Amino acid sequence: MRTVDPELWFKRLTKPSRMKERLQINSYQASNFEIRLRKSFSKAMKELASNLSLSGVRPAMHTKKPMRSIFVSLLMLGFFSGVLITLVNIYKFRHEPPLLVNQQLVQHPLQHVEFPAVALCSYNIISKRALHNYARRLASLDNNGTFTLSQIEANLLAFGGLLTKTLEPFDLPFMKFLSDVDQETNVTNIMLKLSPTCESRLKRCSWKAKPIPCRLLFATRITGSGICCVMNARYSPEDKKRKAKKVNFVGQDQSLLVVVKEDIKDVAFVRRPCHDVEVTLFDGIQYPLTEVSGVHSYPAHYNSSVYMKLHFEAQHISHQLMYHSEAWRGCRVSKDGWTRNEAACILQCRRNATLALCSCVPYTLQPEPHHIVCSPVHLRCLNKHKDKLTYFKPTGHSANHVSLDRERSNGVLCAQCQPDCMRREYFTESSHVHYNVVPLQKLFINKLLNGINLMNSTVIRIFYASEANQIVYLLETNLRFFEDIALMGSHWILLSGGSIFVTFQVIYYCTIRWRHHHRRS
Repeated sequence: MRTVDPELWFKRLTKPSRMKERLQINSYQASNFEIRLRKSFSKAMKELASNLSLSGVRPAMHTKKPMRSIFVSLLMLGFFSGVLITLVNIYKFRHEPPLLVNQQLVQHPLQHVEFPAVALCSYNIISKRALHNYARRLASLDNNGTFTLSQIEANLLAFGGLLTKTLEPFDLPFMKFLSDVDQETNVTNIMLKLSPTCESRLKRCSWKAKPIPCRLLFATRITGSGICCVMNARYSPEDKKRKAKKVNFVGQDQSLLVVVKEDIKDVAFVRRPCHDVEVTLFDGIQYPLTEVSGVHSYPAHYNSSVYMKLHFEAQHISHQLMYHSEAWRGCRVSKDGWTRNEAACILQCRRNATLALCSCVPYTLQPEPHHIVCSPVHLRCLNKHKDKLTYFKPTGHSANHVSLDRERSNGVLCAQCQPDCMRREYFTESSHVHYNVVPLQKLFINKLLNGINLMNSTVIRIFYASEANQIVYLLETNLRFFEDIALMGSHWILLSGGSIFVTFQVIYYCTIRWRHHHRRS
């Protein structure tokens, strides 16, 4: 008769569970921790299946129901369809433009809009009158007769090639001659002495329908187009503290009126042959470089009256953009508001390229104090790399277009210079009325133009024609992260019948309930 050992009477003998038997197959001995982990997870999943709000799960768990296979197939089809549509949405989100521009419905008051900075640039780089006067002064100071008057004028004309990058005849000892005779080697000062003055070009000015001396509105400043007469600009150190000018009313006489008279007999060196004044409109706090977005130039022909109807567009940014990287945005944004980064970046890129090629910086690119300013000594190098210092290497989807072959081969790569997210842009609709239609004394003579000779003159009017020409845009993200989640969640609900509550149920039973069963096992 088989009996049990008396020592085992008080010990409970249990048969190994099926879970433990399965873990012992192929001589694999599972630990007690692993057995508890699996058993608790199995109980949590059974509890989830019996309580899940997703339709079709409960019938699929009953093995004895004949419709079980249909429910299982539908659940699997919905699950894989949801995964597929999620992948499609992710691909779509990655290839959509990250930013969206929305026009604001709120009217922007005209009184709150800053008037654009205006640069009146002449195509005459060197004035013949200023050239003769400066050459005579240098000749009078030259006691040794180093250069004749004609030689001095010829060498001074070479300074005009610094803007056009054309190779002009120049005597290398002339720079030492300037240093010895006039103690002047600053190229910027020399160009200021040789260029036409604003006093000789601007004959009459009016601001807000009131005559005002032109010297109170315009100042001589250096721009990307050379030395110009600039109004309402604040990019130079001496103009930083000036307040931006604003207008109060619409109308052709309520803003800026200026009469520009070019002396065609005073031309000594030109950028290109033409018969007009270059009018450049830009945001006053950025450097007027024509390669930068937001800087627009318009011709104003001689012997004509030019009406420029202003349009203003401002672009603000949503505060969510501050949390994204510049690479994702594709544009630059500064923390202190309206600082312009694109113009400074383009200037720095141009300076670096010229420094690397010719070891100097042109006076039109705002050289820093430690930089060597390009002089006629560097003309040969500047002319050699003229295309390199003129074009930009294209980037983006259209970079390989056949029309951009010259830019691709000769341009400077400034891919790091992104446009500004926040910007203000001014552009105009210009109308030209020429004076050769009827006699001058019968045209456009009012209290602002009374008593002025309009021969070879250009009357420029820059004004707002309507209160509706000021538009404000808001730059924001195309889809925010919670909008992405909501969109993909709606697709999941449509395909599988699940909702966000199902997600919380799965998380609850896979964490809290699993831990509960693990403790009890």
